[in-house]
Amino acid sequence: MDHVLDWLCQAGKNKAELQTTGVWGLTASAAGQSPGLPLTPSLASATFSCRCPSCGEGALFHGVIELNAACAVCGLDLSDSDVGDGFVVPILIVLGAIIVTAAFIVDSRFAPPLWVHALIWPVLTIVLAVLMTRWIKAFLVVQHFRVLPGQS
Repeated sequence: MDHVLDWLCQAGKNKAELQTTGVWGLTASAAGQSPGLPLTPSLASATFSCRCPSCGEGALFHGVIELNAACAVCGLDLSDSDVGDGFVVPILIVLGAIIVTAAFIVDSRFAPPLWVHALIWPVLTIVLAVLMTRWIKAFLVVQHFRVLPGQS
């Protein structure tokens, strides 16, 4: 984010003002946040980028789906953000429906041999399951931070 702020400062913007109003010039009160505090990243940007819900800079995960204990940039304690494993059930239901529907459509339209199905669908299932797990886990951590800010 600093490189973006530096670039905007070269374009004539005040860096201190950008840190408190955001790139688009919203004040904290207009964004629904406490005045005088730097803007936190939006729910969507923090979720899909898997970044810290406080600063938007530090990574939420080390490895594939293991949460970091704290943000490397702002020091936000993420160890209390236990999202559990309840998010796995919706992933299984939604992903199962997507994969089975796609397999039926591919089979009815193209009629590939069985080995093609055996090659495509497990790989696609694993990739989508990991992506969906990361995004939903990040969403739950960001929501935990927003709803219970003193406990994260």
